[in-house]
Amino acid sequence: ILDLIPVTEQSAIDGHRANYSYRGVNTYQDNYANPNNFRASAAYVTGAHNVKVGYQGAYQVATSTVVSNSNLIAYRFNQRNPNQFTIRLPDWQTSDRTVQHSAFIQDQWTVKRLTLQGALRYDHAYSWSPAEHNGTTKTSRFNPAPIAFERTVSVRAYDDIWPRVGFAYDLFGTGRTALKAHIGRYLAAATNDSTYIVNNPANRIQTSLTRSWVDTNNNRVVDCDLVAPQAQNAVDTCGTVTGNSLRFANALTGLNRINPEILGGWGVRVYDWQFSAGIQHEVLPRVSVDVQYARRWWGNFTVTDNQALDPEHYEAWTAVAPTDPRLPGGGGYPLTEYEVRPEFGTRVAQNYVTFETDFGPARINYWNGVDVTGSARMNNGLTFQGGTSTGRRVDDNCELRAVLPEVGPLNPYCRTEPPFLTDFKGLGSYTIPRADVQVSGTFQSIPGEALNADYDVPGAIAAPSLGRPLSGNATVGVVNLV
Repeated sequence: ILDLIPVTEQSAIDGHRANYSYRGVNTYQDNYANPNNFRASAAYVTGAHNVKVGYQGAYQVATSTVVSNSNLIAYRFNQRNPNQFTIRLPDWQTSDRTVQHSAFIQDQWTVKRLTLQGALRYDHAYSWSPAEHNGTTKTSRFNPAPIAFERTVSVRAYDDIWPRVGFAYDLFGTGRTALKAHIGRYLAAATNDSTYIVNNPANRIQTSLTRSWVDTNNNRVVDCDLVAPQAQNAVDTCGTVTGNSLRFANALTGLNRINPEILGGWGVRVYDWQFSAGIQHEVLPRVSVDVQYARRWWGNFTVTDNQALDPEHYEAWTAVAPTDPRLPGGGGYPLTEYEVRPEFGTRVAQNYVTFETDFGPARINYWNGVDVTGSARMNNGLTFQGGTSTGRRVDDNCELRAVLPEVGPLNPYCRTEPPFLTDFKGLGSYTIPRADVQVSGTFQSIPGEALNADYDVPGAIAAPSLGRPLSGNATVGVVNLV
């Protein structure tokens, strides 16, 4: 099945779901990971006071190979009509190493009705990509020679000191009502992903190329020069290669550039703050209710800017959403998207990864919600716990729209603010007397994934708003409706 060209059918036809694949395998991954973790600690404990110090370390090893079909090509059809193909480099390998060292001290002290907690943690993390297992040892019609890279430092060193503070207070001195609060700063895990691998040249190269295709002679074979970037209409019609695709297989000038400032320093690592405050009350003997508010917010995001293009290099096109009762208002509303103007479409992408704050204020990104939990532990062996959790996450990067087209004008959905969602969870257990047998059960009702509808807009529909044909492309793009 690796010797056959795979096909993905966009539409739900012949009893199959949309986007199902058949005939062959496009790619599969051969992954190897070896995480090594180390820890040591010592504690001093008295009746009202305890101190703990410790060390945590990790050495993460990861190697992955994307194994491609022997033809290095995959087709996409819509209603059995070819409209796109993708080519890729053979058996592409990436390999990364990440190291972390941490030292911490924490203290808890109870004084009368107040219990205080505090902690400090120092973190040091770095990463690199070895010379071996990065690139490809194989050759193909797309890479006449193997592609290899030297050992490359990714994160030279992240250093952080982060605090945690909390307290619990016996409000009335009866041991039945407690006020609790906590705030702490936490770091993204030091693993082989995100910024720890972003500088690996094997991750910075474009390893695949996708372009539109109209099978004019209906032979189900791409009769175009697969890598020639210009639009072709001699036999089949193949669209112009643009943007990132123009960097395909180019290990010399086609790599993403990385701002070295995001790869090391104090306070640079991605983080989040967590805050919670609540009250717990015993309403009856062995029956309590806990109400808690929680908020979590994130920082130190990075963005990828294509420096070959500015906002004025894009133009808007408009289409009308289909009529469907499942869409907001039944559909029929205008949709606006952006595409690169034809005269700028042949510019090779010059991707630059840097702090989002280089372009404007940091995005608004947080989650907040309220948890209500009740628990009971009865004398007859019955135990119950259950409650609700209500919250939502808000993500807003609209302030970047004037200076960063990839984030702003090109994304009409720059603010995501879903409604508050509530889930219900409960568990119970009961020990049968004399038989000494415990029976238990759980229940949960969790909101599902947000429903989205994608509209593959035909070029003929978008062309009138542009006032020009669409360079032979069968489709312009996919628009998110809800």
